[in-house]
Amino acid sequence: MRKLVFYFLICCLLLFVSCDSNVINHQGQKVTTLVVGLDYIQRYNSLTALKFKDGVKEWTVGELKASLRDAKEVGAAIDSLYKSKNIEHETIFMLSEGKRPDYNSKYYPSSEHVISMINNLELDKDDLFVFYYAGHGYYSGSEMYLLTGDTQTSDNMCTTITSTKLLSTIKDLPCRSVVILDSCYSGVADPGNSPSSETFVYSIKNMLYEKINTDSEIKLSVMCASKWNEKSWEGYNIRTEGGELEEHGQFSGRLLSILGWKHSSQKTTVVNQGKENETTAYGESMGVKGSISLDDIYSKILDGWTYPNMSQHPVFYNTNESINLIPSN
Repeated sequence: MRKLVFYFLICCLLLFVSCDSNVINHQGQKVTTLVVGLDYIQRYNSLTALKFKDGVKEWTVGELKASLRDAKEVGAAIDSLYKSKNIEHETIFMLSEGKRPDYNSKYYPSSEHVISMINNLELDKDDLFVFYYAGHGYYSGSEMYLLTGDTQTSDNMCTTITSTKLLSTIKDLPCRSVVILDSCYSGVADPGNSPSSETFVYSIKNMLYEKINTDSEIKLSVMCASKWNEKSWEGYNIRTEGGELEEHGQFSGRLLSILGWKHSSQKTTVVNQGKENETTAYGESMGVKGSISLDDIYSKILDGWTYPNMSQHPVFYNTNESINLIPSN
């Protein structure tokens, strides 16, 4: 009888290990998180607004109330969780905040600086790269544009990164990568929810599944705040412990809850790469039990999506096995 019980326990253990092996842990490897956020504050005065040009038509880019708060707190929450679990990590913030940003800093999020930052990361094949973006997105033709920071020119025009450019740059990294986009029309980056253009969908699918060599597949997961033809809304209000209402994006507000972030007057400071540009977020990490896989995050976001009439539906595309964004210990 004892032998039967012993063999039964061994079989259960083997089954548990087998099931758990389908979720990739990144404990022991380095994690690099790049957080990009912009508030699009008008640079000089109310008559001088940031602009975006779609061909010959020019658009005024409106200020965002929640994007900087989303970016700071999501970055700080992830950084705090890795720190609490003794995971080697580096968190890089590229933020455009207020009327007088430092355009010459490598951390200023113009399109050139963002792509350059990604290209210059020192990553190995066993590492994990996480990219988070909070800002405006614009859809035209079969492409989505991230409206990144302007250059210091008289025309005040936003620079842009296409979703294709962003994903093709990230997929060339040697490691697994996670892309989280909180912007309008961000679902263009998900081939399962892309526009009807067969050519565009085909090119994205090829890019995501393309092999680096004969033995290796691109490992890129993309989570988007909305489908390709939808806007991503702000207005997710969270009441802090002090009683104040704090506005977040509908998607990022829920993401913060899943990451165990507590909204408060407590300051959490994250030191940027190279000990430059300290970023302070208001709130603190309360930690999470166990691990958090990307599948878990997406499932929990959908479970909390309590506005059925809202024309925004988060989407998730995974080219490989599920991975743990936050390992268990």
